[in-house]
Amino acid sequence: MTEAVWLTETDPGQLLAFVAGTAAPRRLRLFGCGCCRRYWDVLAGGEAGPALEVAERFADGLATDDERSAARKAAQSAAQVRGTVGRPTAPKWERRLASSVYWACARQGVEAVNAGGLVREALVWRAGGYGARWAAEAENGEEMAAQCRLLRDIVGNPFRPVTADPAWVTSTVVQLAAGVYAERAFDRLPILADALQDAGCDHPDVLAHCRGLGPHVRGCWVVDLVLGK
Repeated sequence: MTEAVWLTETDPGQLLAFVAGTAAPRRLRLFGCGCCRRYWDVLAGGEAGPALEVAERFADGLATDDERSAARKAAQSAAQVRGTVGRPTAPKWERRLASSVYWACARQGVEAVNAGGLVREALVWRAGGYGARWAAEAENGEEMAAQCRLLRDIVGNPFRPVTADPAWVTSTVVQLAAGVYAERAFDRLPILADALQDAGCDHPDVLAHCRGLGPHVRGCWVVDLVLGK
C-alpha cells in the first residue's frame, strides 16, 4: 500500500486489510455504523434503527453489554422477520440492511466491518437478486467507493499521522467539536476549521479535511483529534 493508493482506492477491503492491525476497534465499529447510516431512511422505521444507535453509543462506551446484546437481537429479528397477519415480510434487501446493523452491534469492533459488505449485498438484492447482479454493478461500485471515503474520514491518512497541538484545543474548539459529534452537525466543520485556525492551527490536512466535501460520520478523525477520542 502506498499513500497514493490509500487516497484513491475504491475497494474498501483493500483499505481495511491495510489498517486491520492498527485501527482501534472503536473506529472499525464506527466504520460499520457509518456504512449502515447511509441507509438510515430505510432503517429508522424498524427495529434496526434503534439498534444502530445503540451500536454507536457502544463504540463510545456509553451502552452496556446488555443493551448491545438486546440491540443485536433486535437487528437479527428485523433481518429474519417473516410475514404475519398485519406484518408483511420486509423486502429481502431491507432485511440484508438489518443484518448489517446486527454486525455493527457485534461484541468486537473488528467484526463490525462485516456491516459494509452486507450493505453492498443488500444493493444486489434490491437490483433483483443474484440473478440480476449485473444490474447492481454500477451502484455497488459507487457504494464501495463511498465506503472508502467513510473509512478515510475515520482513519485519516495513516501515512501522515497528525498530533494535536494542545494550543489548538481551546474551550471554543472543544465546544464546537463536541456539538458536531453529538448532533451529527458535520455542516459545522468549516466553522470548526475557522476556530482551529484562530487557535493557531495551520496544519493543511486538518483544515482541508474540515473544509472538504466529506462525507463525515461519527469517528471523523479531526473531530476525534480535538476531543481526544
